[in-house]
Order: sequence, then structure tokens, then C-alpha cells
Amino acid sequence: MSLAKRAGAGLAVLVFAGGCSLVLDFSELETTVDATPPDAPVADAALQCPASEPNDDLATAQPIVFGVTEAAICGDNDDFYAFMTNGTDEIFIALTYSTAAIANDLDLELYSQAGELLNVASGIEGRELVARTATQGGGILVAGTYVIRVYGRSGSTAANNDYQLSVGTTAPAP
Repeated sequence: MSLAKRAGAGLAVLVFAGGCSLVLDFSELETTVDATPPDAPVADAALQCPASEPNDDLATAQPIVFGVTEAAICGDNDDFYAFMTNGTDEIFIALTYSTAAIANDLDLELYSQAGELLNVASGIEGRELVARTATQGGGILVAGTYVIRVYGRSGSTAANNDYQLSVGTTAPAP
């Protein structure tokens, strides 16, 4: 390795055997400071809605893996999520959200990939749960892709609410 030349303010070029070179740039970086970390969740439902679209129907359901998804419902803009199961696991789907106002209540539905409605959860306590086990919710789901719909209470066009959607093989804590 040899230092071939100093190529200008803050630049250096290293030349290696075999003709390879490495350019190093030590010049001052222009930086912008943003107090919000890049992966920080958006706290305002109105701001988060555009970031989680388009997943507005069965055909455009956003693929997700087991875990937690954070998003928001804004008005009559339903959210759809697709997940796959192996046909042997119990599946638990939990939707948690703020219940600051009844108009912001959210509901949850589970569909087959063909669009058949399988389960509905529609309470008003800030949490909805669908459990598909050998003894609950119609039994263990056969292997395949399934779709979750999150929407405002009774199709409310006024619902504005952040939520967390948890999909997994372990029952969520009460």
C-alpha cells in the first residue's frame, strides 16, 4: 500500500497492489440536526396515516410478520395487513388503542385470503383480541395467508387514533 497523492482539501487516495485504490474524504460534513430519531414512532395520528398507506383493501394488504406494527386510522381510511401461518400454530391478534372518545373506537376483523370474514372483535375498551386456537375462535387456521382489517367503530368516518397491532403465536398479556 502506498499513499499516491493528496487529491485536494480533505481528500486522500490510497493505491493498493493490483491497481485497487481507496479514496478517503476527510472534508467537513454538512450536517442537519433533527431532534427526532429516524425510527421514532409518530405520536400524532394525522401525521402517521400517510406513512402507512396504501393498504386500504384486501388486494393491497400490507405484508407483516409476527410482532408489533404501529400505525393510525384517520377518518374512514381502513388498514389491511396480510400475514402467513404454517397451519399448526395458535394465532393471537391484539389491537390496542386510546379510548379518549367513543368516535375514535377501533375494531378488528380477520379474513381468509379469499375474502371470507372469519372473526370480528368490536369492543370499546381500547383493546380488541382475536384468538385462533384449538378451542377458540373457530380453531387453528390452516396454512396460508390471512388478512387483518383495522377500522373505525361501525365504519365511523370520524375515527382518528394511533394503534398497535400485535400478531403472534403467544397469547398477549391481559
